[in-house]
Amino acid sequence: MSKKTVLEHQLEEWKYLNGYINSIDTGYQQSFTIIIAIFSVAAALGANSNNSVGTIIMFIVPPGIIATFAYLSYQFRIVAILRGHLAALEIKMNNHLHEDVHIWNSALVEMYMARNNSINKWMMFPIAVLVIVIIIVCVIYSWNIMSASLMYRIIFFCYWGVMLGLAVLVTIPFFQNERIRHLTFKEEKVLSSYKKLFTNDK
Repeated sequence: MSKKTVLEHQLEEWKYLNGYINSIDTGYQQSFTIIIAIFSVAAALGANSNNSVGTIIMFIVPPGIIATFAYLSYQFRIVAILRGHLAALEIKMNNHLHEDVHIWNSALVEMYMARNNSINKWMMFPIAVLVIVIIIVCVIYSWNIMSASLMYRIIFFCYWGVMLGLAVLVTIPFFQNERIRHLTFKEEKVLSSYKKLFTNDK
């Protein structure tokens, strides 16, 4: 296969995957903001309600938030994988062109998104604070409702134990995404590991 043909294939893949990342970035930011706003309003309404509807709302909000973060974690992982792959692809294309033409996912993302970007580093902090406040409201409300009897207290601790376990399960991948991005950049190691895995599965 000629270098020109290889470059054309690489460029087509770059365009498709980079466009896919852009659509993910736009989609999850909008949907996540809307969903968290809905849960905030629901928690506020539930806390001010003394009927069974308010109680149901307060027990639905926490798993709803966890499901939202699970979706967000999934999207972040896709972006991390693609950023690493596209960075490696850009270097290959630049080698063919003998000039640093494509530097978005490699040099620019590395220097001004992954590094030297306090907004990117701390943007999840205010969201995390808001979520924690919502969860605290739900815990206090549910305890006030369920502390009357031993059976309800057992249900309370089981429920929040499950919520805590799911929250930890969903949160851990967020801290692994940078490592995944750098791992997928090393395509030779990825392919070597994949071939070993494929061989072992046979």
